[in-house]
Amino acid sequence: PAAEPPQVKRHPSGEGWVVTGTEVESLVARFDASNRDAVSYLQGHFRALGIDKLLKRAGAKTGDEVHIGEATFDYLAEDVPVSEAEGEES
Repeated sequence: PAAEPPQVKRHPSGEGWVVTGTEVESLVARFDASNRDAVSYLQGHFRALGIDKLLKRAGAKTGDEVHIGEATFDYLAEDVPVSEAEGEES
């Protein structure tokens, strides 16, 4: 069977996004989403698969939750400087 291409949909709650697709779901299933290095590695793959562009086109904003399989990530728009995106806790 052909691999299902990545798709982005609004989460049923209306909060956040759901990304589906054979490759991206199996990729996420193999990684520990609480491990920072693993998440950084996954983000590179998301870019390569065009997930970030799909989310941006769908209207995702920095900080929105993105659900992929059993994992949840925070969306980070590419045009946000890293120092701003990490948000200093005061």
